[in-house]
Amino acid sequence: MNGTEIYLFGINHKSASVELREKVAFNQSELESLLPLLTAQYPFSEACILSTCNRSEIYVIGKQSEDVRTHLEKFLLQHRPEITEEDLNSFYFYQGEEVIRHLYQVTAGLDSMVLGEPQIQGQVKDAAQLASQAGGMGVFFHRLFDMALQAAKRVRTETGIAEGAVSVAYAAVELAQKIFKDLSRQKVLLIGSGETGQLVARHLKGKGVETLFITNRTFERAVSLASELGGTAYPFPLMKELLPEIDLVIGAAYAPEYIITREDIEKVLPCRVSKALFLIDIAVPRNFDPEINRFDYIFLNDIDSLEKIVEKNLAKRQQELHKAEKIIDQEVKKYLQWINTLDLTPTIVSLRKRFEKLREEEIKKYQHRVSPEELEVIERVTRGLMNKILHYPLSQLRRYSNGHTDGLTRIEVVRELFNLEVEDEA
Repeated sequence: MNGTEIYLFGINHKSASVELREKVAFNQSELESLLPLLTAQYPFSEACILSTCNRSEIYVIGKQSEDVRTHLEKFLLQHRPEITEEDLNSFYFYQGEEVIRHLYQVTAGLDSMVLGEPQIQGQVKDAAQLASQAGGMGVFFHRLFDMALQAAKRVRTETGIAEGAVSVAYAAVELAQKIFKDLSRQKVLLIGSGETGQLVARHLKGKGVETLFITNRTFERAVSLASELGGTAYPFPLMKELLPEIDLVIGAAYAPEYIITREDIEKVLPCRVSKALFLIDIAVPRNFDPEINRFDYIFLNDIDSLEKIVEKNLAKRQQELHKAEKIIDQEVKKYLQWINTLDLTPTIVSLRKRFEKLREEEIKKYQHRVSPEELEVIERVTRGLMNKILHYPLSQLRRYSNGHTDGLTRIEVVRELFNLEVEDEA
């Protein structure tokens, strides 16, 4: 990279406590003002910050130097004065290929708290877009983050790393879908609109549920969630009135006692006329009396059965990790090969090869229509013409080979204009 290098300075759920991660985390408005400072006040040509609940990572490109970590620590302490020198020991610092591989693994969900989780892919994309708007994305980072997203897509489509529910909330909805096949036609009652209840509600809507009743002891919270997702808030004291018509009930509320008891189900059975009722209890303590499972046409699943599904799915994902890492290896190699093409010599060689190939293809079309002597003249004339056409572009390319980002950008534009792929150097 002509004397420059890619660097990464950050923390994640493996290296730091949640308290430290909270201190370091950057919100979007902060990033909009801080990203330009990294390239204006420090010797970095490109910069991007990825900040989520489980990680805060600063990616930069700068001259190969022993001072890079010092600069990044100074930047962090300047804008996060509550961070101590001791806290800095929890940060990791990578450079070169190590950074590329790490970003690819992060984007593919291989470095997440939950293996294969999909949200990180969107978060990486958002971070790259924000950095681009702030002027922090140059030729290297534009390609790096694009290729990281492509690698993540390959991992998700070519392996089972993201298959199967790995949260109890999603496992509950996945189980419901298996039971009913088409959830859009079912009437669903969700009890509880706390963190778990919100996740369940969003998963239900994601699976196409149209009739969703949400109830909560604090009615305002039920109203808020129902308004967000297009459901119907229902008063907690009156929710049992819904049981005669409901197909599925999911319990996700904190309650010291059973919310739905054996007696409650006994009362509504005559109204249901052999219509099945499914209940999924993901609360601790349990929301539903386990005795209700004894009635005909009443089917109850509790959190223990769901946790077994989650454990099984996590084990399956772990088995797919080796395949995913192989894909990451291939994609990292592609980026490294691309970096090599930004050197002047490979680009000149590729450009000459491309023109020579075109020249030879055209001559082949007419070689049987002319004499050997005439063919020799055509060869000489077309080669001379090709050299004259290439003379000025190659002279300009040599001017761009000073390692400056602008020069590298122009070399990359030449490669794109003439479709000079990495394979040209193989």
